[in-house]
Parts: sequence; structure tokens; C-alpha cells
Amino acid sequence: WDPGTTKCIRNGSGPIEVGSSWHNESELAGNTTQLTYTLTQLEPNRIVFVGENETVTMTDTIDITPAGDGSQVHYHADMELQGAAKLATPVAKLGLEKLGNDTEKMLTDALNALAT
Repeated sequence: WDPGTTKCIRNGSGPIEVGSSWHNESELAGNTTQLTYTLTQLEPNRIVFVGENETVTMTDTIDITPAGDGSQVHYHADMELQGAAKLATPVAKLGLEKLGNDTEKMLTDALNALAT
């Protein structure tokens, strides 16, 4: 459901809880990047992951609210570039916006498929 992710492997084992982490490889605008994502918030209606490497911090927040017979999912990704990478912020944000739109559609399709 995440078109940018090419590989995501959990670090460790046991229950998924705050502090659990994953090695994630993603591609954005032809560039491959690797981040370690850590689950920082896990509540009944909110999940937050923070992905980090030496040039970027990604914060992905997923909020879920009841809606009729199902749920409404709001997915927000925030990117903060660090060091020299900050110079690319305007271009990177455009790429992230397109990726976000693609992710919204694919996540909606994946969740709707679960309901059938």
C-alpha cells in the first residue's frame, strides 16, 4: 500500500509496541534511501512512526476515526531534511506530495479490500 517502499524488515521480534523498529528502503524521485522507522506512539486511534537517517527525519502519523459502518483514516507524513540536504527541501516536498497522493489511493484500496 506504500508505493515508495521497496523493502521493509522488522528489527527484532516479540509484540509490536512503542519502541519497535523497522529497516525501510524507499525510492522517491529515482533516489533510494534507507531509514530506521521506530513506532513512537500506539493508541487505539493513532499510530506514529518516526523514520531517521543522517539526512532526513520522517514522521508518519495515522489517525483512525469511526465513520458509519467503517472508519476514516487520515495519513500525514512530515519530512525534515538535515544538513546540506536542507537545500533540496522545496523539490523534495513536491516529490513527497505526489507520493502522499499515491499512498492515499493505494492505502484506501488495500483497506477496502479487507472489508470484502
